[in-house]
Amino acid sequence: MKCKCCGQEIREPTSAKFDEFWSVYPIKVGKKKCYQSWRSRKLDRISDIIIQNVRHRIENDPRWQAGYVPNPRTYINGDLWEDEIVTQPKVMQWPTKNDDWLELGKKHGITPGVGEGWPQLKDRIRRAIGD
Repeated sequence: MKCKCCGQEIREPTSAKFDEFWSVYPIKVGKKKCYQSWRSRKLDRISDIIIQNVRHRIENDPRWQAGYVPNPRTYINGDLWEDEIVTQPKVMQWPTKNDDWLELGKKHGITPGVGEGWPQLKDRIRRAIGD
């Protein structure tokens, strides 16, 4: 912004809420344009929701954790705080010891058959529980 009397460039102050958003957002690009979007959309009024969502995504969004974080201006302009966090299903941690396989089988009502070897029992347990 330029001064009306002398034409000298004057730095516009940012809002404290935007500064807080900027400090927690994991990517720091395009601050000036991002602030212009923030200000024009009057986002100070919902800033706590936005900032909390950013923190939540950093901790829980597998895409963000893998590095697929949108630029801050894209996040602001797209109202991305309203998007659902798509979580990936937990991968079953199969036992590594035979005794643990027996315990897991018992929990699901599966016991070794007569003459059944460990590979067959483990396969039966996997099929019963599902991958």
